[in-house]
Amino acid sequence: MEPEDTTQRTANLQQTNTSGYKFKGSIQEFLEAQKIVDSWGVEGKIYKPTREYQHLLREILIRYKYRLDTNFAKMDRIVHPGMFTHNVR
Repeated sequence: MEPEDTTQRTANLQQTNTSGYKFKGSIQEFLEAQKIVDSWGVEGKIYKPTREYQHLLREILIRYKYRLDTNFAKMDRIVHPGMFTHNVR
C-alpha cells in the first residue's frame, strides 16, 4: 500500500515507502476477499498507486485480518510455493 498524500508535509516528513500486509483471516474470509477483488474487474489484480486503487485496498484491509509484513520486499526472493498461498498485497 502507498502512503497517504504527504505532499503538504515538510520534506523530512514526506513518505515514499510502501507497506505490505499478510492475510491472516480464515480460508472462508480469504475466498470472500478474493470475490471482492474479482469484482474490481480484470485490471483489479494489477497493483496501482492511484488514490482510487489505494482506497479499494484500504477497504479490504479494514474488512479482513492482516498483519503488517515489514519484510515483504524480501519475501519475493524466497522460492517456496507454500509461502505465498495467502499473500495479499
